[in-house]
Amino acid sequence: MDTDFHAGRLHAGWSTGIKTLEKYEFVQRTNCRAELINGQWTFHRFAVTGEGREFTNHMIAKFDAGGSDDEDDGGDILMGV
Repeated sequence: MDTDFHAGRLHAGWSTGIKTLEKYEFVQRTNCRAELINGQWTFHRFAVTGEGREFTNHMIAKFDAGGSDDEDDGGDILMGV
């Protein structure tokens, strides 16, 4: 594999992920036009919806409920260990 294999490939992952979040109405695109702010171009802004907040709270509760009494970040649950 080339050392620059992942160069330029992150956009596709973001594009697919944000479309899924919009599809399930977890986020809402608040603007669809590019604009120049403080000399830098910004293209889209997103806001988390009530459904998105509720989903996030349920996911946090789900993974917190399955954790141990030790103080950790829950990574062992997410990694399936």
